[in-house]
Amino acid sequence: MLSKFLVNPKITFADLGGLTKEIKQLEEMIEWPLKYGSIFEFLGVRPPRGILISGPPGTGKTSLALAIAGQNPDIPLYKLNAPEIVSGLSGQSEEKIR
Repeated sequence: MLSKFLVNPKITFADLGGLTKEIKQLEEMIEWPLKYGSIFEFLGVRPPRGILISGPPGTGKTSLALAIAGQNPDIPLYKLNAPEIVSGLSGQSEEKIR
């Protein structure tokens, strides 16, 4: 069921302009642990397990998330909307997430 929320974006970091600092940070947090996992393991450093992109509307958060998934096809991106998950009845929200 979750596969219907899977997004296959065609956008990459090259399509984004003016976000060089943010893109570099995302590459360090996401791509480096995937590409150089053995180095992290050797150093005893745990790579981040997730990221939180926050900011006011219209600042490119969704574009960054799509570019991350487009740049790295091994990273799944699931797009969920609150009305699709939240339910007024007890237990139904949890069931929808499962």
